[in-house]
Amino acid sequence: MGPLDATKANETTCNKALDRSNYWVPQLYHQRADKMWELVEYRGSAVYYQLRACDYAPGLKRCNYDGDNFTVPLAFPNGFRMVAGDPLRRVQNNSDYAHKAIHMNCIGGAGGEFYGFPPHKCDTARWEVYFPSCWDGVNLDTPDHKSHVAYPAIGDFNFGVCPESHPKAIFSLFYEFYYTTGVYNDIDRFAFANGDPTGYGFHGDFVMGWTDRDLLQTAHRDCLGPADCPKLGNQGQVKRPLIYPAIFEEEIGLNGPIPALPGNNPVVWPHTGEVIASSHHHH
Repeated sequence: MGPLDATKANETTCNKALDRSNYWVPQLYHQRADKMWELVEYRGSAVYYQLRACDYAPGLKRCNYDGDNFTVPLAFPNGFRMVAGDPLRRVQNNSDYAHKAIHMNCIGGAGGEFYGFPPHKCDTARWEVYFPSCWDGVNLDTPDHKSHVAYPAIGDFNFGVCPESHPKAIFSLFYEFYYTTGVYNDIDRFAFANGDPTGYGFHGDFVMGWTDRDLLQTAHRDCLGPADCPKLGNQGQVKRPLIYPAIFEEEIGLNGPIPALPGNNPVVWPHTGEVIASSHHHH
């Protein structure tokens, strides 16, 4: 993909017509008793553009959110992209903002908020990714898709002052992705497509695709509410027909259970150490 390919999309499923951005997280799978993997229903997602961080300034310990003095963070520059989280992570470090920024909310059942997969059944699992809200002011991307951004150094990962290394505050991007998990009773048999059965490897990708960055910059001032943004193009969140058919190079579970996760990603179950990896299967 070129840096501006997202903006050239013909259509969007978002409720803002000007938003051609890409919002991505790994798909959730459930392993059945016969060891086959089935897609867990993805029910939809919500993406929030928040004003939470502020620019670095020597000695500044907290952002000034008072009235008109608050400097609005930068809207994402054209061509910008980033990743939050690490698909290979399998441990949780609560003192690391990058770890704390990824969690799930259990809706229904016993409820609760957790890092990683919950210890009990949830009707709906709402997986959440909070992106870094500080930018180096130079690079639209870096080879690891992370080094050009950072979490605020003072305050918390979703409120606070940017570090000197990444002095420019950008919009604080927050994902919520909903999966229907209540239909499964064996709650220790979930894994994400990247081969992660812990949930600690959940991650999000963002590719900036707004067709008018200037209108995005002033959206918080100009919009009447989250769902009512005339300048950004109000529209319903409806499935749009694909102009070009999606091409899958392998079965991913849309046509029924599959013998291995996409890409043949191996899974090491945390509670037993059992390794689940199919031999390469042919179609």
